[in-house]
Amino acid sequence: MEVPLRGTISRSDFRAIFDPENGIVKETATLRTFSLKANPLKDYAPVVQRFSVTGQRVKPGQSSEGD
Repeated sequence: MEVPLRGTISRSDFRAIFDPENGIVKETATLRTFSLKANPLKDYAPVVQRFSVTGQRVKPGQSSEGD
């Protein structure tokens, strides 16, 4: 007898681009959820949430406020 699986698993995909000349990094994270019977590396799942982050490099001795 097969017991039905309930619930989901999640997969996060990250993509980052770094601009070394200006010291800026831009990142996007995408969250998807799958049924427990799905293969998260092969099966398609709709995007649940997408997050974007942009950051500036802080050099030694420099405060995060840019002083």
